[in-house]
Amino acid sequence: MEIQITTTFLKQYFTGNKRRACYKDAKALYDELRIHANGETPGELLLKRRPSETEEIFTYRKEIYEPITMEPMSSIIRSLGKIRRSPDYMVRYDGTAKTPAVADGETLEAYCERNFPYHKSVTNWAFCVLLKNQLIDANAVVLIAPLNAGVEANEYYQPYPVVYNSDQVYEFIPKQLAILLSTEKTPKDGNIFIVATGDEIQRWEQVGLSTEYELTNTFMHGLAQMPVIRIGGQFKKAFSKDLLFTSHLEPIVPRLNEAAREYSDMQAEVVQHIFSEKWEYATQKCEDCMDPMTGISTGKIKTGNGKRLVTCTKCNGTGTMGTGPYKKIVLRQGKANLGETAIPTPPAGYIQKQIDIVKLQDDRIDKHIYKALSAINMQFLAQTPLNQSGKAKEVDADELNNFIYGIAEELIKTMDEVYSFINEYRYSKIVTSPAARAKQLPTIPVPEKFDILSSSYLIDEISKVKQGGLNDILLQEYEMKFANSKFAGNRDIQDIMKTIYALDPLPGANDAEKLQRKQGGGITEVDYVISCNISRFVKQAFEEDNTFYALPWARQRSVMEALAGKVISAVRA
Repeated sequence: MEIQITTTFLKQYFTGNKRRACYKDAKALYDELRIHANGETPGELLLKRRPSETEEIFTYRKEIYEPITMEPMSSIIRSLGKIRRSPDYMVRYDGTAKTPAVADGETLEAYCERNFPYHKSVTNWAFCVLLKNQLIDANAVVLIAPLNAGVEANEYYQPYPVVYNSDQVYEFIPKQLAILLSTEKTPKDGNIFIVATGDEIQRWEQVGLSTEYELTNTFMHGLAQMPVIRIGGQFKKAFSKDLLFTSHLEPIVPRLNEAAREYSDMQAEVVQHIFSEKWEYATQKCEDCMDPMTGISTGKIKTGNGKRLVTCTKCNGTGTMGTGPYKKIVLRQGKANLGETAIPTPPAGYIQKQIDIVKLQDDRIDKHIYKALSAINMQFLAQTPLNQSGKAKEVDADELNNFIYGIAEELIKTMDEVYSFINEYRYSKIVTSPAARAKQLPTIPVPEKFDILSSSYLIDEISKVKQGGLNDILLQEYEMKFANSKFAGNRDIQDIMKTIYALDPLPGANDAEKLQRKQGGGITEVDYVISCNISRFVKQAFEEDNTFYALPWARQRSVMEALAGKVISAVRA
């Protein structure tokens, strides 16, 4: 059924009388993760008063809250950003697909990989903007529209993708209609809505602050399809024709909420149980509230021509004065005949407090954060992984890879669609053949090898493998992961390390073990020499041929044998 886009129809959405079926649920899911990802104050978690909590403590908690859960969220997002560093991640173009009608500096590759607005490349945009939004808002959408909609006939459009989060998506019907609240405002602080269909993109602006809106711009995109992409995630629920998705990070929300709540509680406990409180024997009367007739300090002073009594601000109504940390305490002896008690010794001190509750809360907060990371098998990101207590959970590499692969797959699916819309915007009138335009699109395989684990974690794993006496091949695999992680930005070193691991006949063996195997007849003299000099041999081979890493293994082995032969001859000479 075709939707009739009329002013009356749109006004229902503009004025808040109508929303997409899953709007409320989608916004709630987004808010849950956004609070932690952006370091916002979690209102509902803090605004509920604790049992027996005074107004003073309640107010204090709200005023001093710090977003500690932003740290693990940032670590997750940064780690997943390493997807682009995977050895099998690439954006590959078909060099034979160039069309003569497209100018050299205006090809899809030139625009998307070198001249993309604001980010230089679509890949940079995907990992700077799209990835975070995908992780915290599975129901967001991406609108692709030209930044230069009013171009001349001989100019190329500059399409750019803009993310609209769930609180901005008032309606979304795939391939038919999207009604999106812009973050822009009119000069009078009114709302601006973007309405996209399969034919056009409209801009509606609020008239003043009234309930009226006017159409200020219409762009006929000519794509024959609506240029709006749903980011998507894990399916949760269907609302008639509207679908609700959840983020892959949804499992961490309960524990991060608990961490935020208990951190706020701990801040109040720190004040009550750690901050020093001094007591002192009060002997000096407050002069401000002293009755001149009786000489007694009452704690009250008269205001309003002596008609009203209020609490003395100098002694806070106690009638006696403290000394302060930089004043001396002046005492007088108690008058026993008047029933006064003797002066205590010492006359001042500090209240002894129980700090165990603060230590317990601090440990609980760390545990909540650790378990939040464990929910997605990324507990290796925790600052304190509880290794001392033996409670640390081992990382399941297969589960971690599956988790990351799911995120990478969705990310690249969205990137593919962005590339496709950019291609259509820029070249549909120049390259009229759909097949020819399709050949211009890059291929982006979903990576399957991820170097996400931290260097320190991998070192611990390597140590365990060595101590466990496991197969050398397994040890070699862990060491290779460590090399890739440590030298992720240096492809030359990675190539050298990979070649060393591939050509070493005795990976993981130390010098004593190598010599023992040689003397026992377990390896040849050539293998022994190669293994003992493997790093030097490989570096020498690279100096002589910088494509050595790409040679077949048999040819690489021949070079190693030749180098080993020279060493053996020199030793025997």
